[in-house]
Amino acid sequence: MITNQSAFDRTRPVRPQQNVSRRALLAASVTGVTSASLYGGLPAIAARQKDDSPNQRQSLSLPLYPYGQPTFLDPHRATNWGLHWILLPHVWAGLLRFDENGAVTTDLAMSIEPEQEGQTWVAELRSDIAFASGNPITAQALIDCWTNALDPQHLAPMAEFMARVEGFDAFIAGESQEIGFEARSETTIAIHLTEPYAHFPEDLATFVWAAVDVAALEGVPGSEVPYADAGAGLWRFVASEDASVIRMVPNPNSPDGLPNTFTEVHWRIVSGAQSAQSAFDLFQDNELAIADIPLSLKELAQQSAELAAQLHTVRLSGSTMMIGMDFNQVPFDDLRVRQAVAASIDRDTWATEIQGDSFTGATSITPPVLSETANYAAPEPLPFDPEKARTLLAEAGVDESSQPPVTYYLRADAAQTEREQAVELLTMIQDNSGLVIELDTTLTAEQIEAMRSDNGGLQFDLRWWWPFTNSPSGLTGLASPDSDDMAGWFNWSADLEDEDAAAAAELFTSLTDEAATMMEKTERVQTYAEAEKLLIDYAVYIPLGHGVQTYVQSASLTGTRQGAFTGYAPARLDSEVVFDPVEATPTT
Repeated sequence: MITNQSAFDRTRPVRPQQNVSRRALLAASVTGVTSASLYGGLPAIAARQKDDSPNQRQSLSLPLYPYGQPTFLDPHRATNWGLHWILLPHVWAGLLRFDENGAVTTDLAMSIEPEQEGQTWVAELRSDIAFASGNPITAQALIDCWTNALDPQHLAPMAEFMARVEGFDAFIAGESQEIGFEARSETTIAIHLTEPYAHFPEDLATFVWAAVDVAALEGVPGSEVPYADAGAGLWRFVASEDASVIRMVPNPNSPDGLPNTFTEVHWRIVSGAQSAQSAFDLFQDNELAIADIPLSLKELAQQSAELAAQLHTVRLSGSTMMIGMDFNQVPFDDLRVRQAVAASIDRDTWATEIQGDSFTGATSITPPVLSETANYAAPEPLPFDPEKARTLLAEAGVDESSQPPVTYYLRADAAQTEREQAVELLTMIQDNSGLVIELDTTLTAEQIEAMRSDNGGLQFDLRWWWPFTNSPSGLTGLASPDSDDMAGWFNWSADLEDEDAAAAAELFTSLTDEAATMMEKTERVQTYAEAEKLLIDYAVYIPLGHGVQTYVQSASLTGTRQGAFTGYAPARLDSEVVFDPVEATPTT
């Protein structure tokens, strides 16, 4: 059962190796309309409150990094893009929500608990909730907005997080009006799934399940946007004269505490190749209260005592950089070669000297945040042992004179720093094992993808994995033989000629399938640990390091909660957050 004090756990895999800063990403980006469609093709949002003029409000300015992707303010039109996971929960509330570390907690629901061993989930609504319009939030109102998101003519891009609901396929195909939503009373709602699933609360906390007042979608007289008062979060969107600013004001019907030191939030969109530098400059000019700090800016952020005092890191990492190798391509079809690569890597040296302290040495495939949020004890990676690495290669019959060619393809537009880091990693592997891996930087990302498709996999690649939320279940999408991150990429499967590796792949699938239906948390995480141990033992992935998220925050802003899930962005701008700016000179 989930109550206001408890949390649930699950992760979701994210395809790594994207050409943008992962500090702003929590999920894979999805292309859509152009970035000019800031409000999802809808007009600018009109304010209704009489005191809505900027000169009557104390505003807090925060950065938003779209990295060229479109930004939507409607949760039923928004794509699975990291910016939306940061922005939308401030305005749109659901039965459940994620905290700063990806743990699931209650929101509009007072509690939620499983029935039928997890095939049905029953939520009890809080008694003090209403939409910004003033309309009550009832079980039927939620069903109405969910079915609206599943309209076959306007299917929500995030509908995949509703796909486990009974009747989903026929409903979105327009073949049936039956769907597994049941209003048992005005305050009790049941959601029926096609089969038991212990991790359903993590799906339910995604923004596509947000409460949207269908009755308010047509707006009110004078409103310029259909959903101006359709939300149920702490804040509501209002009109902005500046197209680069998304503006929020308090939702007068929010039952939860709001800040009393600021009454507006301005999300300033910072775009372009130099977006991180631009936001940092604005921070130093006291125009932003927070700015993300990638490795390229870390030295600048430490250039003065005043700036260094405002530099923060997220305490628990939520990501892992790993090596993957194709089980179908020589020489990585031999377990000993894969294990030799693992034994040749000094993770602490890689993290501190090669990556400049933007990582910590990997302690597992799953990131450290799970040890706290899920009470998960992950298996450790294969240890650094150059002597063993050379012995394993010799046993596999691989030496520098006779080894087959091995190439790591890094896209042609990769930054010079990334190229240098790749060279140093490959040199470390060669020095400590004898395996030669060539670096090719002549192909575009599209050409590399075409080559992968032609070959049915990538011989050697780096993968950056950012789990979806706070449990080890993301291992399923990352490594299951039929998953999008394994089939056609590294091809660990039950069909391999290597009988041991094939049996391990089959056992991994069995363990993760079993864990997904286990309602007892301790038993569930132990089963996932058994599955992760198989990934380590068979060198399915070789963890290198866990990403360190760094940001600067004004001393005038306190009480924010940032974590592995949100990165630089505060998870919740509520009554605990205090903004007390003073007249100050720029922090240069």
